[in-house]
Parts: sequence; structure tokens; C-alpha cells
Amino acid sequence: MAAKKQKKGTRISLNGSGQMPVIGFGTWGGADQPGVVGKAVRDALTAGFRMIDCAECYGNEKEIGAELQKYLQESKMCRSDLFVTSKVWNTNHAPQHVREACMNTLKNLQLDYLDLYLVHWPLAWHYVGEAPFQNGCHRAVNHARVGLHEYGQRWKALLMRERSSISESQTTLLFS
Repeated sequence: MAAKKQKKGTRISLNGSGQMPVIGFGTWGGADQPGVVGKAVRDALTAGFRMIDCAECYGNEKEIGAELQKYLQESKMCRSDLFVTSKVWNTNHAPQHVREACMNTLKNLQLDYLDLYLVHWPLAWHYVGEAPFQNGCHRAVNHARVGLHEYGQRWKALLMRERSSISESQTTLLFS
């Protein structure tokens, strides 16, 4: 199925290639109440939102992923009609952990690619392993800063992720 044509002014062109919706739907909160975020995402998609903003630290990517898959199947919408964002967490800033974090997010969201992968906060904490938010809570006991890993190294790690066919879209690194 071909991607639907968007109304004028609803998307902006990105450098290189691709377009991003100008209005997005954030998914922070509700992880402690099963079903709430999934319903909110469903309602947002039904209302016309096409950008969904996620983050592993919100603790709800699995619920969002299940709802995205259900909605795509029921609506016959193409994945390319959506713009899905997520964020790398502070414990995964080291270049060797960026790919692992992204793969975990893709698995939770049940997606083959992200349209945008952000650095959640531009500071790094000690690495605590894959899925630092297992069971909805952060496992790190040591929140001491380990320094700001060079952003150039992180960028290289993201480019390696793109080249390894994890992503169909251009990987973009921003600081939120």
C-alpha cells in the first residue's frame, strides 16, 4: 500500500531526505497503569497524529509497540506514514552501547526502524546493562556522571547502526 499524501503544511522537509510531521504526540507517563498509554496512542493516531515520540525510560515502549502494530493492521496504514521517535538513555551513551539500546527499543516497539533517535539528556551515567528500565524502574544505583562521551563518537556509533540495515531512514542525532 502506498503512503498517503499529506496535507500541505503538515510536514517539514529534513536535511538529506525524508519529512517529519510538524505536530507530534508525546508518550511520557502512564507506565504504571497498563493500557492507558496504548489507548492514548490509539486515540492520537485516530485523531490524525502521525508522529509518536517515545523513550525507553518512559517504561511504556512495549505497550506502544503492541498498539502501533494493532493500529497498522486494522487501519491498513503503512509504517512509512508514521514518524516514530525514541531516545537513547544516559546509561547507554558510550558508542559501544548505542546500538544495543536502539535494538532494545526496536524490539519493544515491534518496529524495523526508527525515524529519529535522540539523545535524551546530554550527560552520561554508568552503564548498567541492556534494558536499564526492566520492569518499569531504573536499575542504576550509581547515577554519577562518567563524563560526556564525545558526541562525534556517538554519531559514528549511530551511523554504524544505520549502515547495518537496522534503519530504513536517515539517522538523525539531536539533543533534547
